[in-house]
Amino acid sequence: MKPCRRRLLPLVLAGLVLALARVPPGRAAESQARMPPAAFSNVAGESFAARTPRGLFSCENSAATDHRQVLKLDGRILYRQPARLDRPEETDRLRDGIIHDDIGCPRVLGGGDGFVVLVRNLQPPQYGVQGYLAVNFREDDPYLIDLGTGYRPKDDAIPDERRLRWMDGGLVLRYFGDLPDSLAAGGASQDPPRANRTILFNFAESAPQDGDACLPLKDTPLFGDLADLIGAPDPSRRMPEGVRIGASKTRVLAILERHGRPYDPDETGEGSGEPPDRLTIPVCGNAGPLGAYPLFLFRDGKLEAIRFEAGDGQDDE
Repeated sequence: MKPCRRRLLPLVLAGLVLALARVPPGRAAESQARMPPAAFSNVAGESFAARTPRGLFSCENSAATDHRQVLKLDGRILYRQPARLDRPEETDRLRDGIIHDDIGCPRVLGGGDGFVVLVRNLQPPQYGVQGYLAVNFREDDPYLIDLGTGYRPKDDAIPDERRLRWMDGGLVLRYFGDLPDSLAAGGASQDPPRANRTILFNFAESAPQDGDACLPLKDTPLFGDLADLIGAPDPSRRMPEGVRIGASKTRVLAILERHGRPYDPDETGEGSGEPPDRLTIPVCGNAGPLGAYPLFLFRDGKLEAIRFEAGDGQDDE
């Protein structure tokens, strides 16, 4: 049956291209933003195809390719896995391949807005270790962004419709496992325990964020432009319950610490042993230098004011 399936694969991909070409112009943006099922296909371990702004992106790893990974973009070969034991090291560039351990093609979870989200085995399937990544096709040289590592069987218990949620300006990914290296705590004496994870990915910033270590804002789009909040009246109405003007510093800190690690954006008051009177905390959906950050100002042990300031609250030095 395998030779027959290999002969059918080009027909399937051709049919997919024709189907995608029939998307009405007026619905192109909506379809691309949500990537409906017709916009991608998977054949477990052997192949996938997905629409991108740069043409059809596909992978094949079957007997037809001598079980070596071949990636194509817009009909041209982007990467062909070499036939030798000393495989090249995986980089963050798509042209260098996705994985080099003879364990098949990744699987497409979804895509749109210039990104495709994939999951692939990081070790032979029996070990149950799988990695999530996003491919950024907005760039001339598409690159990979690590979104974390999942561990079966607990990870596979999450249904795809809950695992990946596509939104205006970003996506939300849920899995059971480890955070990506870019979000792992530095200097830890041991690896944190595997857990249910929520990753937020802002398309404009092309960077993952730990959704369990950031401050959610009320009545605010998750991946919206926080710059609109600068100078907005009554910022406290966007805060979690209990964060209000006049609340005790102890209470406000306790609430903020449920959502991450508050810190002093100016690094003043070091060594005093007391929490500083100026604090900020990362906001969910705002992982990079865009937008604005909340500033909490305290006086005499109480919250005196909240305001949003431009930037991300990080020292540029």
